[in-house]
Amino acid sequence: MNASSLTDLAYQEILALIEKNRLAPDDRLPGETTLAELIGVSRPVIRQALARLRAEGWVISRKGSGNFLGRPQLHSVPFDPIRNVDEVRAFLEYTSSPIRLSRMITGIRKGTPMRMVQF
Repeated sequence: MNASSLTDLAYQEILALIEKNRLAPDDRLPGETTLAELIGVSRPVIRQALARLRAEGWVISRKGSGNFLGRPQLHSVPFDPIRNVDEVRAFLEYTSSPIRLSRMITGIRKGTPMRMVQF
């Protein structure tokens, strides 16, 4: 297994641990060594997974105190139902540009259906 898939595994396992133990925001997570033993990976892999969780807001690190469950800001964006593969392809090709993607998301948030966004 390569490092990326181990990090993905650790990431998923930490999220599962949070859900299984019904941890709430500001609850302390087990230490890196304990997490590594529970999941069966090395501490560097745990650190990479925790860094990803920190970037997403799931984990907050407090120097000298450990890692705590954060409050991730989850957003949902309404989309029209997908009717065929061509719509998926057009969406993926169009959103490959960050500028186009930001314009499309702005249009969607204003309530304009994806297929009708004007630029």
